[in-house]
Amino acid sequence: MWISCAAEGRAGGGPVDITGPEVQEIIPASLEFLLQDRVTIRFDENVNPVSVPASVIIDPEIPCLILTRGKSIQIVPEGNWPSNEVIHIQLNRTIRDYQGNSMSEATELFYTTGTPIPAGKISGQLFNISHNTIYQLGLFDISHGDPGEMVRRTDSAEDGTFQFNHIADGEYIVAGVEGKLTDFGIDHRHKNYGIQTNPPIRVYSGNEVRDISLYFDLP
Repeated sequence: MWISCAAEGRAGGGPVDITGPEVQEIIPASLEFLLQDRVTIRFDENVNPVSVPASVIIDPEIPCLILTRGKSIQIVPEGNWPSNEVIHIQLNRTIRDYQGNSMSEATELFYTTGTPIPAGKISGQLFNISHNTIYQLGLFDISHGDPGEMVRRTDSAEDGTFQFNHIADGEYIVAGVEGKLTDFGIDHRHKNYGIQTNPPIRVYSGNEVRDISLYFDLP
């Protein structure tokens, strides 16, 4: 993935900035048929380009240019968007401003190039956590047995809530760790971790499953 960054300096004077960048506009809007050659995300303040490359996740993985300038991020495929796919673009909370403030919640974008976008949703709350810390949650598909395949990641919001949007029908569990989640089977041995206390989650016919609880504990 190629990265292009245009840095702009820190502004002086005025009140102290203690809030992270907030998304103001997305072009084209999420859930649309993806016809344009790029996706543009505009924020309410300048974004630190150094924080962007590792914070943008594109599924399916395709070579893209990620262009950051001022208040905007543009995502441009090197070729064409893949046909008959659901394109999922996730902006993790680790996107920061020049004062080091992170986003208050992750942003997910979904587009289609021919395949219907699933409608399922899973949401819940983390407990026994530090609200100044970002926790990363994984969604594991156990439809074909346990342990399941991790099919999605997301960051917890500042208030400890989380959600997975536009999930395909199936049977899932949610687990997560403090910081970056790479391999839960390894990560939970040396990071604070949580795993849902509810029974396995069943998503069917695009339903919404709420109130999934994760209690975090020491490794």
